Amino acid sequence: MIRLITIGFFLQFSAFCALGQTITFTVKESPIPKAYLFLNHGNNTERVDSAMLEDGGRYVFTENKNRVSGEYTLSLPGKGEIKFIYAGTDVDAIGNFKNLEESIEYLTSDDNQAYGAFLMAKKLYEKKKELLEKIEVLYPDSSLQRKIFRKEIKTAEQEFWLGSQQIAKNNPTLLASTIIKATIGKKSADKITSEAAATWTKEHFWDGINLSDPRLEFTEIGGSLIWNYLELYFDNSLNKEDQETEFKKALNRSFGRSDIAENLVIFWANELFKVFSETDYEGMTAFLWDTFIESNCSTMDKRPLTATDIQKIKQTAVGEKAFDFTFRVKGKKLKLSKVEATYKLVLFWSSWCPHCIIELPHIKEIYETYHPLGFEIIGVSLDYGEKEYSSFLEREQLDWFNYLDPEPYESELSQAYNVTGTPKMVLVDQNLTILSKPATAEQLKSKLKELFKKP
Repeated sequence: MIRLITIGFFLQFSAFCALGQTITFTVKESPIPKAYLFLNHGNNTERVDSAMLEDGGRYVFTENKNRVSGEYTLSLPGKGEIKFIYAGTDVDAIGNFKNLEESIEYLTSDDNQAYGAFLMAKKLYEKKKELLEKIEVLYPDSSLQRKIFRKEIKTAEQEFWLGSQQIAKNNPTLLASTIIKATIGKKSADKITSEAAATWTKEHFWDGINLSDPRLEFTEIGGSLIWNYLELYFDNSLNKEDQETEFKKALNRSFGRSDIAENLVIFWANELFKVFSETDYEGMTAFLWDTFIESNCSTMDKRPLTATDIQKIKQTAVGEKAFDFTFRVKGKKLKLSKVEATYKLVLFWSSWCPHCIIELPHIKEIYETYHPLGFEIIGVSLDYGEKEYSSFLEREQLDWFNYLDPEPYESELSQAYNVTGTPKMVLVDQNLTILSKPATAEQLKSKLKELFKKP
């Protein structure tokens, strides 16, 4: 069960909004007049400070009481970037301009000494893996040589993972340890089936990751974790509503953990909401709004949707009645409710939409399979001109009912179905009850197989 966001968030905020200290990078022979400091906030970076070049190649970012603990990037425009950790204590580093990344050395900060060792090991592992993979593909798939190189890759991966684990184990209280463990994750046993490995990963995904560390929000890996976890629950064979149910269960399990920092729940819910609100997964958008965004304290500066937008989504949710509309086909007036079919798909599309061009051939195949069983499509084109619309229909030979909306996106029909992009699909029964809102042709096929009980 999802816990309510409480005042505990504000208590935890003090754990990562530490007393500001000085950050000093000495870059010998640097000609760059100004350096910039960026803070990772999940998958985004925010410029938070800058410093002018001083004598001896020093860039000094002075004390700032609002500086939060997290993963930062020092940027020297035209030269490159250095990732480092600020955890409430002074950071003092020195390096050479010509080979900055390789030469950087931290005179203070246990966090950065551990983090630097990890980043170097990661870089070496990735280079070795890339080289081995390039050689591996030169040999036939079943050859002994290829098997040897695959084993080498596996060994390199294991050595990197064990070495990273040791770095984290030697520095258990450091932010660097939190980042390292979150990055490398847990490893399942080698000799299990792929299906068993997938189940194991779902169950053990969060093992070893310090979710009680609120500073995880201000790291690069912090923004990826929740998406990596949800990806484990994506199943292309599910219809959209069942897929959304799986996503919701996954989030309930994650956000309901007793060891998770409150600010991470808020941060991840906001990140998910921003992305899902731009997709056809409207059930997820409404779920996140109801559970976190509206009723709980939110750190979002700008919400992508308003309460009115959410209400429109709910009015066209599964189980609601679809808007009954009249349309013309070859000069004849028809009404959605009068179309003779067991199940009807209202399909909004346009000839200029790349996703429509990809999905329509698959939808056409589905139509040819299920139309004889009692399935019909009412295609509503949102093209801005008759010429493009007619040319596309003639070329693609879409044999279902087709109608050109005279006011794309602005008409009563578009507004009633809350159309903000194409393709958009709404599947209804004979009573116009909304049964599904597939995001893809595959999800439509899955729902129709279920409805028609087709193996």
